[in-house]
Amino acid sequence: MTAFADDPASFFGNDMQAAERLPLAELEALQREALKARFAALRDRLPPLRALAEAQGIRNVESVDDVVPLLFPHSLYKSYAPQLMEQLRFDEMTRWVSRLTVCDLSPLLGETFESIDGWLDAMDSRTDLLLLLSSGTTGGLSLVPRARADHEAHGRHIGMVAARFRARAPNGNLQVIWPAYARGKQAALRSVDHIITHIAGDPERFHPLIDAEMSADIQFYTARSADRMMKGITGALPVYPQLRARLDEQHDLQRRIPEMRRDFLDHIVTKLRGKQVDLFGGPVLLHQIASEALAEGHQGVFAPGSVITMFGGTKGFDLPADWLETILAFTGPVDRFVTYGMTELTCDAMLCEEGRFHCASTTIPFVLDGTTGAPLPRSGVQSGRAAFFDLLPRSSWGGIVTSDHVEIDWSPCPCGRTAPHFSQDIERLDDGPDDEWAIGATDFVARRAAFDSLNVGLA
Repeated sequence: MTAFADDPASFFGNDMQAAERLPLAELEALQREALKARFAALRDRLPPLRALAEAQGIRNVESVDDVVPLLFPHSLYKSYAPQLMEQLRFDEMTRWVSRLTVCDLSPLLGETFESIDGWLDAMDSRTDLLLLLSSGTTGGLSLVPRARADHEAHGRHIGMVAARFRARAPNGNLQVIWPAYARGKQAALRSVDHIITHIAGDPERFHPLIDAEMSADIQFYTARSADRMMKGITGALPVYPQLRARLDEQHDLQRRIPEMRRDFLDHIVTKLRGKQVDLFGGPVLLHQIASEALAEGHQGVFAPGSVITMFGGTKGFDLPADWLETILAFTGPVDRFVTYGMTELTCDAMLCEEGRFHCASTTIPFVLDGTTGAPLPRSGVQSGRAAFFDLLPRSSWGGIVTSDHVEIDWSPCPCGRTAPHFSQDIERLDDGPDDEWAIGATDFVARRAAFDSLNVGLA
């Protein structure tokens, strides 16, 4: 049973259709047994999970719904004291992260680092943990642990997903257009190595807008500044020497971005015209690129068999009603591969031809009552707060309660996929400044126990 969750691509023989059309009863049986195994393996090894379980007297998980009181609120991953990062107190930050993973981070304890980038680079090179950063758009930078082995299993899953459209390319690979940084610790940028391996097939077929690494120091500074602004906090943030250097580089980059965008667009329409491509990006960014290209007379640029991989949503931006038509006028007739995901989930949900999102086989969806946090029935159509359990990670807890309101349907989808499916109408909920929303256990003491276990002994 654990082989299913540990390495879904291998379990399904790298056959995406087999993964998507496994009879629902069989899928749920696999998920239930894998969930029981994950809880048994991690309950006493992860302080926040142990604190939640002990506060509620939970020793075993027998049914899928039994795990709901043990799901982490998404805010747990950004509940560290920001002063620890601002003051470069990475020994304490390492201890904080270590309570979320069973990976051994002791090689970093007692070490000093001059920047967040330096700390994360050392973690990458000297431990088995890859720390994933969120985008920081909500005013805080989440730190989500992912073991290297789990990252590699995710890569094989991406290969299984990509095989269906990669097979149509003459050499089995596509030119990948990536209108973003080429590298970084943000979750999407961590996946670049998988995209090169399983879609492009060669770094020469990977075309980024910015052939550089996004700085985690800049990400944290930007998110922290936005958070302080939202809360009306005045006063300057500490700027240490390495951050000052990154800020200077960022200022220079922003000055050059218009020229870089023009060069990037020119490269796309001249070097990649008539080729099969996979164009990545969110709707807002892709609409901007398409609008600029159409203004210069570039239409139907790519060959049939090309793909648009769209993710990230609109991030609060308003798009015109014809935004998709604008993108397709630029690209030509291409397949759309639309996903829904978040930093805390390894594998994104994928949009089917019926316009419904389907979770990956290793992701268990829940709909929670908006008042009590209790799980709603796993049948029919249910609306409420979305929660998920990601079975793929073996070294960290995969349960997460989101800030998204969804409608999930447990009845068969006309597309033939068997996993529960949900509407594209996803609404962001307002959790308030402290995000103290029930996580299935309405006991406030239990909820706080998970947070407190992460920060005990830290300033």
